[in-house]
Amino acid sequence: MNFSKKLVKEQIKPYLSQYRYIHTVMVAKIAEELAHINGVNPIKAFLAAMYHDVCKEFQDDKMRHWIDKEYFKETTNLKLLHGIASANFVRHKFACTDKQVLNAIADHVMPPQHAPKLTMILYLADKLESNKNGNYQNPNNYYLKKAEHNLKGVYQYIRDINAKDKTFWLTRKKHK
Repeated sequence: MNFSKKLVKEQIKPYLSQYRYIHTVMVAKIAEELAHINGVNPIKAFLAAMYHDVCKEFQDDKMRHWIDKEYFKETTNLKLLHGIASANFVRHKFACTDKQVLNAIADHVMPPQHAPKLTMILYLADKLESNKNGNYQNPNNYYLKKAEHNLKGVYQYIRDINAKDKTFWLTRKKHK
C-alpha cells in the first residue's frame, strides 16, 4: 500500500475544525500503536483513523448526500450515520478502496458485536482518545493499556457501556 501520511493529513484538514483535526491525529496515533501490538496492519489503522470523522462536521444536506438512503429507515440522526457517510466519502473523494479500512470507518460509531480487529482498534482509539474534552495530553488510559493484552475484552466492555446510549444498532451492508 503506497501512501503518504502527510498527504492524508492534507486531504482531511479542509473538512475538519481544529479540534476535530487534533482529535483525529490522536486517534490515528493510538490506532497505529494498538495495531502494532495486536498484529494488524498499522497503515490500515492509520488510514481508518485519519478518515473516520471526515464527514462528522458536514452540514446536514451534505452529509445526507453521502449516506445510502436505506439507513434513514432506521434513524434520521445524522450524527449516528457519520461513519457511513465518511466511508462513502473517502471511497469516492480520496479513492480509498481497501474494504477493511472502509468497513472500520463505517462501523466506528455503532460497531458489530463480533468485529474484525481493525474495527475494534478504530472504535477503541476513538472512544478512549483523551482530547475528547479539550484536554490535550498524551493518551495514558487504563483501558488502552488493557487493550494491549486483551483487545477483544476491552472492545466488548467499552461497546457494551456505549450500547446503553444507543436505542438500536444499524444493520449495515459491508463494503465488498
